Amino acid sequence: MDKLDKEKIKYQYEPFRVEYFDSKRNIIRYAIPDFLLLESNEIIEIKSSYTIKNQIQEMKDKFNAYKKLGYSPKLL
Repeated sequence: MDKLDKEKIKYQYEPFRVEYFDSKRNIIRYAIPDFLLLESNEIIEIKSSYTIKNQIQEMKDKFNAYKKLGYSPKLL
């Protein structure tokens, strides 16, 4: 948030929920993106290396749902 504020980038924090299909668990789930950058229509997800390592397929499923809605997802 500090970096976005410093660079005067317009954003929303945890702006909405996105329904997605979790292909590993075979269920419908909901994701709450960490940030939405308003001018670039980018969704930013901030995850630890542990989360990335252990939830690769879940992140792919979320990102596919974001893309279907027209957003450009990024992972930090």
